[in-house]
Amino acid sequence: MRTSHKAPGADGRKTQHGRAIAPERGITRTRQGFALEAALLLLVMFSIIILAGLSAVSTMAKTSSADYRASRASYAAEGGADDIMSQLDAAMQDGIISGQDIAQLQTPALTGYRITQTTQTTGVPISRTISSGPFAGLYSLNQPIDISVSARDSSGNKATAVLSVNAQTIPLFQFGVFYESDLEILPGAPMTFVGWVHTNGNLYLSTSSVNFQSQLTTPDS
Repeated sequence: MRTSHKAPGADGRKTQHGRAIAPERGITRTRQGFALEAALLLLVMFSIIILAGLSAVSTMAKTSSADYRASRASYAAEGGADDIMSQLDAAMQDGIISGQDIAQLQTPALTGYRITQTTQTTGVPISRTISSGPFAGLYSLNQPIDISVSARDSSGNKATAVLSVNAQTIPLFQFGVFYESDLEILPGAPMTFVGWVHTNGNLYLSTSSVNFQSQLTTPDS
């Protein structure tokens, strides 16, 4: 019995013992679930972007709120300092600022804030020559005063306003005449007056018999 062998044909097949054997080929397998993985990856990326955006918005909101509250506290402190200034101005009506005037200052009150204030004189009054304004040329006593007003809200936001002011007093002995209400000067006989004349009311003068060698001042007529 003879066994026949056939040479490989053009199709790459060969026979063995009368049977055709197919050559081995590479096997291609389709990866299962790739679309699902890609969708999950995109979902994670979008989630990260959204969370980052929300975090940025939250941070900006907190920062804006902190700035807003800090600004309100600053305005509250400045308002308190203005109140102290008005009290000092009223105390200056008698011409001087004393330790008793400082002690009697009332701490301002503002709803929603706790206000504290410290007001004190620094040093002793200093004599200076007034260089500008209606009383230029006169001497004044200048008392430096330091004012510190703090305002704190219920959230702990705090601001402090610090002012250094000058309480100026003009001694009356520098005036030839200093009058509170309407002043009338009609001497009759000729008169020459050397000193400064000031009245807080109206000033009535004779234009023919009186000569003033210094200034005449009045806030009225």
